[in-house]
Amino acid sequence: PALARALAHLLTFRQPDGGFYYTPAAGGESQAGKMPDGGLRSYGSMTYAGLKSMIYAGVSRDDPRVKAAVAWLAKHYTFAENPGMGDSGLFYYLHTAAKSLDAFEVATFTDEAGASLSDLARLDTLVTVVDARNFFDDYCSRDELRDRGIGLDETDARDVVQLLVDQIEFANVIVINKTDLVEADDVAYLEAILRKLNPAARLIRATAGAVPLGAILDTGLFDMDHAASHPGWLAEAPGTHVPETEEYGISSRVFRARRPLHPQRFWDLITGPAFKGVIRSKGFLWLATRPDWAGVWSSAGAVSSLQPGGSWLASAPEEDWPEELDRDEIDAIWEEPWGDRRQELVVIGARLADDLLDRLEACCLTDDEMEAGPETWITLSDPFPAWRIAVEDDPEPSGEDAAI
Repeated sequence: PALARALAHLLTFRQPDGGFYYTPAAGGESQAGKMPDGGLRSYGSMTYAGLKSMIYAGVSRDDPRVKAAVAWLAKHYTFAENPGMGDSGLFYYLHTAAKSLDAFEVATFTDEAGASLSDLARLDTLVTVVDARNFFDDYCSRDELRDRGIGLDETDARDVVQLLVDQIEFANVIVINKTDLVEADDVAYLEAILRKLNPAARLIRATAGAVPLGAILDTGLFDMDHAASHPGWLAEAPGTHVPETEEYGISSRVFRARRPLHPQRFWDLITGPAFKGVIRSKGFLWLATRPDWAGVWSSAGAVSSLQPGGSWLASAPEEDWPEELDRDEIDAIWEEPWGDRRQELVVIGARLADDLLDRLEACCLTDDEMEAGPETWITLSDPFPAWRIAVEDDPEPSGEDAAI
């Protein structure tokens, strides 16, 4: 119901041309003014925000309202200004455009003339700067961006450590700055961690941000296909294994299984001493109490989350499977009788427990528990927060959701 109300409120700012405007900041008028017929004028930043919000609310990309917003954005496609507003709100426009394109799962739009941003510029290098002096304080922090006054607004609940890790994992080049303020052994230890988090990235030490321009400009390192397969630490790239990770006791484990996890046993494991020393973990999980939905597990530092990642193929009709999947890809992950349901978890840490994989295996259901079947599995103790799943049975989204 709350989602339905939010979507209904959002759509009150939608124009017949597919664009969006926002009136409260302009006393009931659009900040972009009026059209010749007296209607309020749409503008770029709010249209991107409207598109993003519709996608987040579960509105299908085939929905006429989504298609109309995309058509409006294509017609007014530019990053030189905020369409309808000029330079006003340009930073918000650019940020919202990036988030919207990400939510819509496209890299760029093409305008009516068939031109796109890629015709004018190319993404050459993704560079992340790591503060060597404060890295470990940030990594162990539970702060959210808004706690430090660096969020987009007061509602920005993203974790500092999660943003830090995302930027490290996506980077082509990682600049380790302020190395003059840290002991040499600490810098080497930090480098070992960064190499494990992103084996393919180039690491550059820096003092006062001084970096050779040739190391970060016109490198040609960015590759869209590689970026789409993020993160790189799921499998070390050929030739990137470095012995210093072993010197500092930093290693990785890959856990795979074809039995569901007992939620309570897994919870006890990740909150207990067995996970001590874990720096990063991520993967897909199959919880016994949530048999139809893949869980996306992520932990970085002191922060962890388990979110719904979509239904397993085995729990959906074949006609609903993604069209881009070919039979070879499906066969590679399919195993009867449970189809593609599985555990696939990567753990990176310092001096990890030797029996960590055995302990993870012990979190899976036993023979007797498997024999009891799914009807019994869903009654098991499950301390993880319930997932809110949008219900999409109706072509006109009601905003209703279900708890799992």
